[in-house]
Amino acid sequence: MRRRFAATLATLLVLTSIHTGAPSAAASSRGARQQGSEPAHPDKAVCTVCAGRSAHGSDPDPEPVAGTSVYEGTTYAFCSLDCKAEFDANPAWWATMELPFPVPELRARGLDGEVTALPIGDGRPTVLDFWATWCQPCKKTMRALQERFEALAGDPEGLRIVGVSIDEGDGALDEVRRYVKKQRADYPIFLDDQELPAWVALRVRAVPTIMLLDGEGNIVWRFTGPEGDERLDEALEELGSLASR
Repeated sequence: MRRRFAATLATLLVLTSIHTGAPSAAASSRGARQQGSEPAHPDKAVCTVCAGRSAHGSDPDPEPVAGTSVYEGTTYAFCSLDCKAEFDANPAWWATMELPFPVPELRARGLDGEVTALPIGDGRPTVLDFWATWCQPCKKTMRALQERFEALAGDPEGLRIVGVSIDEGDGALDEVRRYVKKQRADYPIFLDDQELPAWVALRVRAVPTIMLLDGEGNIVWRFTGPEGDERLDEALEELGSLASR
C-alpha cells in the first residue's frame, strides 16, 4: 500500500496542476528561472522537499544547501539537485500552505459505499484526520480521536471528527471497513478514492496528518506525525484562548 501511495503521489502531481490551476512542469521551470531560481543561499537549511515528506511531525535537521528556488516571492532551499528538480516540477504542491487555507468542496466514499461531500464548512469546527490501514502510528491517533468523539457525543453542535483513509486499490473499501470495525471507531470515516483525492487537494504528504478546520471550512492548524492527537489539544486550547480575547 505504501508503494502505491508513493506512486500515486507522483502521478497525481499532474492532477494537482490540472484541478488547482498550478503551473505545469514547463511553466514552473520557466517561472522559477524568471524569478531567479539560484539566489544567494545559506550554507545550511532545512530542505523543503524532505520536510514535506517528513512523517515525524517536525522538520528534518538543516543540511548543506545544494540549490534554491523562488516561488511567489519566497525562497525555498534544497539538500540536492534532485529535490530542487522535484520542487520546480510543481512548486504549488511543495510550497508552504498559508493558513488559514480555504478548503474547496471535496467528495469521498463513505463506508456505506456512497460518494458524498465531506462534512465541512457548515458552521461546525472539524477535525480532519488522514490515515491508512498500513500506518502503525495512525492507530494511536484513531484511538485518541475515538475517545474525544465519545466525550463530545452530547454536543451535536460542537467539534466534529472526520477520518479520511488514503488506502488504494481493489478491495480498499472492505479493508477499511474491517479495520474501522476492529478499532471500534464510530465517528464518520471516508475512503479517499475520487479523481481528485482530498489528500492531494490538501497537500497531505505523509500520514497521520490531522487538520483543524473552522466553521467556515478553513484549515487553521495542521500537524503530521504520531503526536498529532496531543498537539491537537494544544491547538484547541490556543485557539480557544484567542477566540475569548
